[in-house]
Amino acid sequence: MLYVVIVYLWASILLYLLLGGADFGAGIIELFTSEKNRNRTRKTTYQAIGPIWEANHMWLIIAIVILFVGFPAIYSTMSVYLHIPLTIMLMGIIARGTAFAFRHHDAVVDDWQTVYNRIFTWSSLTTPLFLGIIGGSAVSGRINPDATDFLDAYVFSWLDWFTVAVGFFTVTICAFRHRCILLAKPITKPTVNALSPRRKRRTSWRCSAASRYSWRHTLRASRYCTGYLVTLWG
Repeated sequence: MLYVVIVYLWASILLYLLLGGADFGAGIIELFTSEKNRNRTRKTTYQAIGPIWEANHMWLIIAIVILFVGFPAIYSTMSVYLHIPLTIMLMGIIARGTAFAFRHHDAVVDDWQTVYNRIFTWSSLTTPLFLGIIGGSAVSGRINPDATDFLDAYVFSWLDWFTVAVGFFTVTICAFRHRCILLAKPITKPTVNALSPRRKRRTSWRCSAASRYSWRHTLRASRYCTGYLVTLWG
């Protein structure tokens, strides 16, 4: 029964990374788009994620509930020693959702739209960055409940080169996932689909190959994390 719970836990985390991560990728791509093409990119990404962007957070809620009910000791340890990156990630989720809603549904279009756009793009980058940092610190074994000072207990438990690298890798995955959705999803205006059929097939093949590569290494990481989680539970 323990392994069944772990399977559901990692399935929810994986689905949040793939589906919710694609929504975060919209802001990441918009952030690194040139000023000349930013308005077109903004309209295209809105058409791609507009109907479903908020629903993908249910996978994160499911993962938190499973962790809280099934593994309370691990949940409490992560909540205490990783409270700084967790707080930043949750603030990024709230800021991103608020900015996305206001910049598209605000009754008055004024200079605040620029503020909403910046909040949306930077929170879209910050949230998956700290999500990856949390995941990297959880599996690296750097959390030390016996630490005696603040830095060792609450900062260096998640801040090192490995966890930061995992964070930026998560950001890259999110941007890649959103790019794949833009290639596969039909857009009403001729923006992304203006590519030639040959170039679109070549790009789709590359995305498919990269997806298979990412999926294979994700399964390897999941097996490692599952063994680590069982060790902590025991």
